[in-house]
Amino acid sequence: MKELHLHLENCYGIRKMKAKFKFGDQKVQLIYAANGTMKTSLAKTFGDYSRGEDSGDLIYPEREAKRVIADESGKPIDPSSVFVIRPYDAQFRSEGVALLLANERLRNRYENVHQEVDQRKQELLVRLRTNSGLRKEQLEKEFCSAFMKEETDFYTCLQSCQKDVLGGNPAHLSHIVYSKIFDEAVVAFLESGDVQTQIREYIQKYDELINKSRFLQRGFNHYNAHTVLNNLRNHGFFTAKHTVNLTGPDTALLIRNETEFAEVLEEEFNAIFEDAELQAIFESINDKITNKKLRDFREFLFEQQEILPLLADLDGLKKRLWVSYLQDNKEYYIAFLQTYQDAQSALNEIVVSARKERTKWETVLDVFHSRFFVPFRVRIKNKADAVLKTGVPSFYYDFHDEEDIQEELLFRVLSRGEQRAFYLMNIIFEIRSRQENGLETLLIVDDIADSFDYQNKFAIIEYLKELAEHPTLKMIIMTHNFDFFRTAQSRICPSLKWEGSFLAQRLNGHIHLEPAKFKEVNNPFESWKKDFEDPVKLVASIPFARNIAQYLGDAASFKKLTSLLHIKPDSYDLIIGDLARIYDKLFIDKVKFELSLQKRVLDLIFDQADILVMHSLERGINLEKKIVLSMAIRLKAEEYMISEINQPEVTSKIDSNQTGELFGQFKRMFPKREKEIRVLNRVSLATPENIHINSFMFEPIIDMSDEYLQSLYREISELMGRKV
Repeated sequence: MKELHLHLENCYGIRKMKAKFKFGDQKVQLIYAANGTMKTSLAKTFGDYSRGEDSGDLIYPEREAKRVIADESGKPIDPSSVFVIRPYDAQFRSEGVALLLANERLRNRYENVHQEVDQRKQELLVRLRTNSGLRKEQLEKEFCSAFMKEETDFYTCLQSCQKDVLGGNPAHLSHIVYSKIFDEAVVAFLESGDVQTQIREYIQKYDELINKSRFLQRGFNHYNAHTVLNNLRNHGFFTAKHTVNLTGPDTALLIRNETEFAEVLEEEFNAIFEDAELQAIFESINDKITNKKLRDFREFLFEQQEILPLLADLDGLKKRLWVSYLQDNKEYYIAFLQTYQDAQSALNEIVVSARKERTKWETVLDVFHSRFFVPFRVRIKNKADAVLKTGVPSFYYDFHDEEDIQEELLFRVLSRGEQRAFYLMNIIFEIRSRQENGLETLLIVDDIADSFDYQNKFAIIEYLKELAEHPTLKMIIMTHNFDFFRTAQSRICPSLKWEGSFLAQRLNGHIHLEPAKFKEVNNPFESWKKDFEDPVKLVASIPFARNIAQYLGDAASFKKLTSLLHIKPDSYDLIIGDLARIYDKLFIDKVKFELSLQKRVLDLIFDQADILVMHSLERGINLEKKIVLSMAIRLKAEEYMISEINQPEVTSKIDSNQTGELFGQFKRMFPKREKEIRVLNRVSLATPENIHINSFMFEPIIDMSDEYLQSLYREISELMGRKV
């Protein structure tokens, strides 16, 4: 963006504003705006734009608003590229802190380790879901509930059953689907009183039949027999031509191969499960399954009748099922545990490195503390998590000798200026994160130095100067403080003089940005004294000259010049020749006077004021014209009050705060003159600071509008019976 084109209508009191800012060599634009002109309204409008919100007029919401913020091609600028810095926002916290804390290298290592662990975990979970019939979101919770009383992580649960999975005998229950049994409705059915009684009857009859079997016994049931058969098969027992002798109480049988073994077992199983009495108990249990929700369980029970003896201990069955599933997937189980254990060492090493990491955030913080005076230092609690970007940064503060102070308490003990410094710290974080991210940003800086002491004000100016040199940043700096405006201009971009510097003026609700002239703003008196043929500049220089006389200890000159700012006994006697002699003495570089040296200075002041109120002043700062009007207003007011009080022996002895003293005496003598008191009160409030000025501080008079001073001069003239 080389240019910013602005067209606003009815935006928070800005009736209309058109402006163009050129960002060429000059990447900073400065705007001085007196209070109430447009500064806050413009900042709010840009803030709306950055958030994608509409702008409007709060007082006249029915007025149609217009907001165009575009580049030189007419294309709207990216809202995310606009960042508004308000004078103060207690709630603002930069989201960019997390970015400045994160370390890409450590975070990548951290994520790679987690990724490998997660991959092994997912491989195991896929197979456990197939065995159990559970959904993904159910599995880990169900698994852990079988082994751990308290809620814990999946890895700890897996570790708790490691001995049973790797060292115990195979359970061979993996063909039983967990979800078929441990459904809420099924469990409620199995735990009901009648069903529990019949399950016990079934088990009793089953044990009785087992004990009558030729080869099976209560301690060696059909599950154990299947385990033996599978182990022999898996270990090549029969392939090696070995045989097995099955011996019962009344029978002995030689088994030569696995087929014979399987046939014998099948025969024994059928003898048990086809028993009429056992079947009758089973059918009695089956008849109780009338709920539609239990239909799947009924089908499952028909196919897996042998499961019934295990249903008497549901908690035990849970563990046996999970152990059986893990035994069937032992390769994936071992791979996950091993990967997890290896990862802990790597992760611990990464976390230790993260805690030691010197982040960009801390670098910014060091810069902040080296430049700005604040009574606290910021610390981070969860540095490792924040560096690895696994957690939101959590901060605490050291305040003087106290450590680990929470933010809420900190704000209760900080002064307003210190709270603003805290806000500024967050602003710096946000800007630095944008710089790190390479984001082109237009900064709208709204009186950021307001309410700071001079030390911190200059620190802010130096910081803004650095920002002005960054390739991704452009700035519009707005202020109502004229001293800050001049200082920012001279320090941030002195080589470009006053290009890109503006004075905001409101005319009939329309905002105009007038280019600030170097001569008028930097040191106006320097240019005035070279142009004393201009009577306005000659008169406007009187307050400056009096200030110099005071510094030099020239009491005589100081007294005479004071008589041109207040009505004294000799005020009407002083002529331009007297003023010329004083100037000639005070100023090393001689000045030329083209005016009549015999003319009274007061007449010259009033003549020039009369001329100034007859015409609208040209747009601009008009400093010298405002000073002349202010001097004339106060002199006329004092003339009027001295005349009305009519006590020369009292009024001539006033030696300080003359206008105020005269006004107090006037109100005591004429309390019913409400109109006159109202006008004189405005004079008393408006003119003192406007006249007691020097070449360094003349902000108050600049804030005073031309129209106000012209109107006040007319009113005070009318009190004296004279219409201008």
